[in-house]
Amino acid sequence: MSASEVRVLLDKQAIEEVVLELARATDRCDARLMSACFHDDATDDHGYFVGRAAEFVPWVMEVLAGLEHTTHTICNVLVRVSGDEAAAESGFLAHSRRDGPDGSRDSFGAGRYLDRFERRGAEWRIAHREVVYDWNWSAPSGTDLYAVTEGLTLGRRDRDDRSYSFPEPREA
Repeated sequence: MSASEVRVLLDKQAIEEVVLELARATDRCDARLMSACFHDDATDDHGYFVGRAAEFVPWVMEVLAGLEHTTHTICNVLVRVSGDEAAAESGFLAHSRRDGPDGSRDSFGAGRYLDRFERRGAEWRIAHREVVYDWNWSAPSGTDLYAVTEGLTLGRRDRDDRSYSFPEPREA
């Protein structure tokens, strides 16, 4: 494998990690982590929101505050790298739970994030994100998310989530 082929593989890995960090930031309601995934002049098109990513982050944090739970699973990540620019199409499956006057509702959806990445300096970050929605489904919640909790580590939607204190591997 040539040095340029290795560089492309490393670039793809770095880009995929940004996509995964952004999903993590969403589910943990971590505005600081979310902001770090975008370049300062990045834009975002979620359909409901179209504008600067710097404005999207506080907007989506307010939206997330109205939800009891969210889970974003990233799948089928396809990255094309060309020098200091890249395009990534990443599938997502998402679940959220919202309390309402008639009880809780569960919403499930799937779609794709279409991200334009740029490497500036040594960092890959999103320059533009567009969301394409493929399907969604919503229904009254049928079960308690945490019906059985004894002995379980429960996820949290803030920086007290176990993932923030979980030890990272030591460098060799």
